Amino acid sequence: MNITYTIVPQLDKGETTYPTSAPVALDLTKRDVWSATFIVKGAMGYITGRMSLGSLSGPPVETGVLVYATTATLTGAMPPAINEAVRTGSIHHYAGLSGKDGSFRIAVRGGGSAYNLYAWCTIMQNGVPTVLPKQQILGIPVNPGDAVVENFYW
Repeated sequence: MNITYTIVPQLDKGETTYPTSAPVALDLTKRDVWSATFIVKGAMGYITGRMSLGSLSGPPVETGVLVYATTATLTGAMPPAINEAVRTGSIHHYAGLSGKDGSFRIAVRGGGSAYNLYAWCTIMQNGVPTVLPKQQILGIPVNPGDAVVENFYW
């Protein structure tokens, strides 16, 4: 006796698959059944860029800049606290640091709302840490598989 099922991959928001489904005939006399091979395209895109001093082509910020991408609008001067409400809420939050060469790359879920990108920079001046004003770039669309370039300077 055979029973036919339709197999459908359960995807995360933004993921796509080929094929979208596959029929499988289940023979009740057998233990194992091959269904199908599915190709799943990921939902993530990237925001990349460079942190520099003086101008976009200036020297890199070597101290490491905190970079924060979110679908929310941040109004405070400092980064938000990462608490349970932030971690379990419906708003997307992603963070990273720039490297010594000033470059950064943050993976974000693509295809949804545009992202707001924020950066907080601390540099050393005469041996004293100096916090520079927060920078922001608003409304960045990111699609799955994209690498969007956004640069900051202070």
